[in-house]
Amino acid sequence: MNRTLAILKPDAVSHPVVLKMVGDIIMKSGFNISRACRIRLTKSQAEQLYSVHVGKFFYDRLVTFMTSGPVLAMELQSDKNDVITEWRNLLGPSKLYANFIKYSSTSFESKPLRIRFAASDTRNLAHGSDSPAEFLREIAVFEPLMKSVNDSYKLFELPNELKPTTD
Repeated sequence: MNRTLAILKPDAVSHPVVLKMVGDIIMKSGFNISRACRIRLTKSQAEQLYSVHVGKFFYDRLVTFMTSGPVLAMELQSDKNDVITEWRNLLGPSKLYANFIKYSSTSFESKPLRIRFAASDTRNLAHGSDSPAEFLREIAVFEPLMKSVNDSYKLFELPNELKPTTD
């Protein structure tokens, strides 16, 4: 299995310019989006998705955030040997502030997505499964809603009012 679950969180999906920039980076990094869905998670779905974190200090805050707006769930595939690791490397560390200094001398384009676009450790732009078993558990939350994707770039298109004009 050479696939993983990528979820763009409400902070990314609610900002069309960030969504477009992140989408372009995903596509240019060689990932293929085979299936996707855009959904506003219910509390129950978010609790199922993050059940491995029950009892941790950030669990309630994470569930609340993940239900605050729509997410974009994507099944990523790649010719790369380990798509899970490749996606997580592109994402970068989930502990934003603890790793900010580590990347301070790295060019903007070379920084992981979270270092470039995340607002905090919870509002950290995106999620990535950390193992094949977690992928299978997590994708089950979205399975009934996932649709095949023919044109991945359409998932990240800017609304017409934000597209550049030729005037």
